[in-house]
Amino acid sequence: METSFDDTCVAVVRSDGKILSEGSSSQAHIIEEFGGIKPFTSRDAHMETIESLCDRVIKESGLKMEDINEIAVTRGPGMELCLRVGYNFATELSNKYNIPLVSENHIASHCLSPMITDHQYKHLGSDKQEKSEDLKYPYLALLLSGGHSQIYMVEDPSTFHLMCDTQDQFAGSVLDKCARELGLEIEKGGGPELEKAAKQTNKSQFKFTLPSRTSSYLQFCFSGIQSQLKQAIKTTLKQYKLTTVKDLPREIINQLAYTSQSTLFGKVLDVLDRAMDISRTFFPIRQIVVVGGVSANNTLKNMIFDLLYESDDSVLFEKQKAFLRKVHQIVLRFIKGDRYMLTEDNPYRLMFEKFSRKVKNLEEYIHYLWNPNLIPDLLIPGRLEKVGTKHKNELYKGMIYLYLKQLDMKRLLRIKRSLRWVNKSLSLLEPSKFILQKIRNDRKSPCGTISLESQPNRRWDLYSTSKKYSTDNAVMIGFSLIEKHKMGFRTIKSQERIDGKDEKLGTAV
Repeated sequence: METSFDDTCVAVVRSDGKILSEGSSSQAHIIEEFGGIKPFTSRDAHMETIESLCDRVIKESGLKMEDINEIAVTRGPGMELCLRVGYNFATELSNKYNIPLVSENHIASHCLSPMITDHQYKHLGSDKQEKSEDLKYPYLALLLSGGHSQIYMVEDPSTFHLMCDTQDQFAGSVLDKCARELGLEIEKGGGPELEKAAKQTNKSQFKFTLPSRTSSYLQFCFSGIQSQLKQAIKTTLKQYKLTTVKDLPREIINQLAYTSQSTLFGKVLDVLDRAMDISRTFFPIRQIVVVGGVSANNTLKNMIFDLLYESDDSVLFEKQKAFLRKVHQIVLRFIKGDRYMLTEDNPYRLMFEKFSRKVKNLEEYIHYLWNPNLIPDLLIPGRLEKVGTKHKNELYKGMIYLYLKQLDMKRLLRIKRSLRWVNKSLSLLEPSKFILQKIRNDRKSPCGTISLESQPNRRWDLYSTSKKYSTDNAVMIGFSLIEKHKMGFRTIKSQERIDGKDEKLGTAV
C-alpha cells in the first residue's frame, strides 16, 4: 500500500515478482481545483478511497485476505496526514487477519523500482530503449521527484549511501511551478506538460543562469529558476504589450518552457557528473538508474545518456591513471609507517584536523568524502579564497591517509605483506590497482563496495523503470520487500517515524 502523497495505491504482488493486480486513485481534481495539494483534503480523499480500492484489488487478484502472507506499507517519508491513512488501514488489516506488517521506505522503493519484473529498461540514446535484466548491485540511483532530489549509492536492497541531497527545492516541484507560471495544464502534472511544450522547439532566445555555479559541494540547488522565469515573462509581456501569460504567442511559451527545463536539467547533470567522477575512482559502479516522477522525462534521459557517452573519453582515463599514481605513492608512504598531516601554513589544516577527530569509521568517512569535491577549488569555511595546488594535494593526501587509518591493523598487516614486492615488479599504474584489489578482496572489509573497476574504460549504462512505475505506486513497495527477501533481509532498520520527514536510510535486519 502506498499513500505517501496524492495517490492512493494498492497492489498484490507474488513472491516471484508476478503482479497479480493493482489499482490507484488519483487526486488530479484536487490539484486542478486548488492549484496543488491541500493536505487535509488529500487525507480525506485517501480515507474515502482506500478500503474500497483494497477490496477491489484483492478481488481482481483472485485471492482472499486470508491468502496474503505479508502486508507492505509505506511508512515514510511523505506527507504525514496521507501516510497515516495508509499505515493505520494496513495495521487494522494486519491485526484483523493476523498478517505480518512490514514498513517500507518510500525512497528505497523508488531506488529499487527498476527491479520490477518486465519493467526494467536500458537506455540507448535518442529516445531509444530496450527491456533489460542486466542491472546489478551496486549502482547509483538518481532520484528526482516533486518531493526528493537525491543521489544514492545502492549497495544492496538494504543498504543505501546518501551521496547528494538538495539544499533548497525539489526538481519535480520546480518543473510543476514553471508549468503553472506559463499557464500550462497541471491536472496530470506540470512536469509532463512542460516537457511537451519544450519539445516543440530546439532553441530559445531566453538564457537563464545555472543555479549555484560556484559551489564546490555535491548538492542540488534549483533556486532562482522560477524567479528567472517570472522575470522573463514580465519582460516579454511588456514587450508584446500584453497582460497575461496565456496571451503570449505559443512559440514564446515553448521557448520559455525549453529554457526552464534545460536549466534545471543542466544543474542535474553538473552534480551527477561530479558524483560519477568520485564513483568511477573509488567504487566498481558503472550503472546509473534514474527514478522518481521526473525520470519519465525523455529529454532528461537523453541528456544523461549523452553525459555517460562523453564520460568514456580517453582523456578521462588519463586523469584516472594520474589519480591512481597519487594513490600508489600515498599508500607506499603510509605502509612505511610515516604519519601524514598538513603543514602549518595550509589553509585546510584546521578543517582537516577537526574532521580527522570527528570521523570514527569508514561509513562516516565515505559519507563525507562523497559530499565535497575530492580536490575542491573553494572549501575554506567562511571565506572564498584561491588555494595553491600544493595545499590542495596535501588535503587530498591527508584524506587518503585517513581512509587507510579506518582499516584495522590486522587488515593493514596483510596488505603490507602482500605489497612488499609490488613497487619493484609492476608498472606505476598496476600497484594502485593491486592495492585496492587487495582491499576489495579482504572479506572482512567493513565496506564491501570499496573497489577499483578492473576495466577503467568500460562504459556507463543507464537504466530506469517504465513510465507506469516512475511515479508513486504500490507495486514498487512490494518489490522493495521482494528484493530484500532475496538477500535474506526482512525490512530496513531505521528510526523513521510517521511524520513525513526524510530519514537517513539504514541497513536491514
